[in-house]
Amino acid sequence: MNRASKVLGFVFVALFGIYGCSKGPGSSSTPASESRSFYSSNSNQDARLIRLEEDFKAAAAARDTLRQKLAAAEDVQVKLQKQLEQTRFEGENLRAEIATRTGERDEAKAQFESFRRNIREALGQAETGGVAPAPIPPAAAINADISPNAPN
Repeated sequence: MNRASKVLGFVFVALFGIYGCSKGPGSSSTPASESRSFYSSNSNQDARLIRLEEDFKAAAAARDTLRQKLAAAEDVQVKLQKQLEQTRFEGENLRAEIATRTGERDEAKAQFESFRRNIREALGQAETGGVAPAPIPPAAAINADISPNAPN
């Protein structure tokens, strides 16, 4: 490239720079309709920015509220889990106690049935005139046999 084309390129770039600076937003050489459209689009952007900021604040508030609700729900879940474990423990204890009581009931029932059978047999023998059971000695007679004055 020769020197003349370099100078011509420099002058061309300088002219475009000067022209661009003269068309800026604060220049009085721009027509009124252009400046209104520039400022109206700027105000639209500002309004949009304000709306977006409000939406962000609302979303942040909703997020914080939901976090609080989540924390409360987790606390309730922990309490319910502890209550469930305690109830299960009590249930196991009650099952063991029921098994014990059922065993005691069955044992008492078996003793009662044995007692009833013995009484029926004794009544049957008494009615048929069978061998009567030996009479039970009175307590005084038993004590008399044990007394030290009794002869051997």
